[in-house]
Amino acid sequence: MDFITEFKELLFKTPTYNLRTVHNTNCPYNHMLSYSKDSYMCFGGYKCEDCGYCHYPNQLRDCWDTYFAIKCELCYECVSITSCYNCDFCNECINCSDCRFCYDCKGCKKCFGCVGLRQKEYYIFNKPYSKEEYVQKISELDIKNPTSKNEIEKIVEHLIEQYPHVASVQTNTQNCIGDHIINSKNCYWAFASTESEDLCYVFHNDKLKDSCDTDLMAASELIYESTPGYDLYNCNFCLECGNTKNAEYCVRCFNSHDLFGCVGRDHAEFQILNKQYPKEKYFKLVADIKNKLRAGKKYTNWLPDVVGKID
Repeated sequence: MDFITEFKELLFKTPTYNLRTVHNTNCPYNHMLSYSKDSYMCFGGYKCEDCGYCHYPNQLRDCWDTYFAIKCELCYECVSITSCYNCDFCNECINCSDCRFCYDCKGCKKCFGCVGLRQKEYYIFNKPYSKEEYVQKISELDIKNPTSKNEIEKIVEHLIEQYPHVASVQTNTQNCIGDHIINSKNCYWAFASTESEDLCYVFHNDKLKDSCDTDLMAASELIYESTPGYDLYNCNFCLECGNTKNAEYCVRCFNSHDLFGCVGRDHAEFQILNKQYPKEKYFKLVADIKNKLRAGKKYTNWLPDVVGKID
């Protein structure tokens, strides 16, 4: 029996969990969430507290209904925001506070329905007001009324059409191509990546180095064709692994090193297809398996290509 056939049998006979969460406290019904507490229905994030219904949350506190928010607090119904405080219905905003219905604003405070502003305060629909005028105007807006909310959104959409905005959102980057890249360098075709370097073809990564073709990866290095994972080193073709190094074709393995074709292992080492081997024999067998996979032009294929669809 060849490696691929044995690996496929092992993969589908090994019990698995329905939701993956790591180092969380009081976090029911979350998936791929780690180092968080008191959060509900959050997916693909870490270091969150008192959050709910968030997709790709990163270091959030008291945030609800957000998509790709980073280091924010008290935010609601926001998309692609970074370092914002007490903002609602905002999109593509950075370092803003007490803003509502804003798009592509940076360093703004107490702005409402504004587009493309920088370091502004007390603006409504891109028009300046005094503090007193601003407070009075805002009190007159009935944003809880669905009809009024729809009218506000139409005004903002019209402003977006009038004001130019950048094609790629990047902050403190060097030699990067992609979108939503923060504090990174030498990244090609990277999206939603923070504090990373020397990457290509990656999405939603944090503190990732020297890697290619990854998704949902954090605090890892030398990773190829893997998703999701954290604290990984020198891992290829891995799925849902953490705190592991020198692994290939592994699924849901944690706190381990030197694994090949393993499923559901924890605190394991020098294993092939979940079987233990002496260190010297392990490396010899792995080399033999790789040579056979290369001969069949399958070594560089990711897991679904090798064994079919993985649910």
